[in-house]
Parts: sequence; structure tokens; C-alpha cells
Amino acid sequence: MITVEQLRAVKQVLNLSASQSDPFRRYTILTMQLADVGECIEYMKAYPSLADGYKAELKVALSDLLVQTITMIVLYGMDANEILDLGIKRLEEFRKKGPLAE
Repeated sequence: MITVEQLRAVKQVLNLSASQSDPFRRYTILTMQLADVGECIEYMKAYPSLADGYKAELKVALSDLLVQTITMIVLYGMDANEILDLGIKRLEEFRKKGPLAE
């Protein structure tokens, strides 16, 4: 679960300036972080001998993506833990559909 201290850190960023709380700016940063995740995954496949290094970069990219996602949640006045719980419920609903054919 997301702690009060973690939420406080996100709110501090949003309060730095008006541009930090601009929804489109936050969305743009979120998409850049998502692209970084994809790049790391692709490079791990493309360069197996360098996979450990790209996995370390993936960890950082995922942390940035997670923080940006939480920032968007806070920006829109939503409860991050509620959103997480909703996502877990949706994951369970997905699994109830039956076996996945790929």
C-alpha cells in the first residue's frame, strides 16, 4: 500500500509550480516513462549479454512510471490505494474469464 509519506512527496512535487500540476505535462511525462520501460524490455531481448544492465535500468524505469502514475492519481484527487484495489479486482475479473489463448 502507498504510505502517507509517499503521498506527501508526490504532493510536494505538484505544489512546486503551476506547470508541475498541468495535467497534460503529467500525462506527457507518464508516457515518456512508459516508453523507457518498453525500451529496456526490448534491449534486454535484443542484447542478451547486456540483459543484467538493462534489467537494472528497467527497475528504475518502472519506479519512475509508478511515481508518475501515482502523481496523476493525486492530481485528479483520487485515492491511490483505492485505485490499486480496483486494479487488483479487475485483474481477478480478467482471470475469471477462463484460460487465455495466445
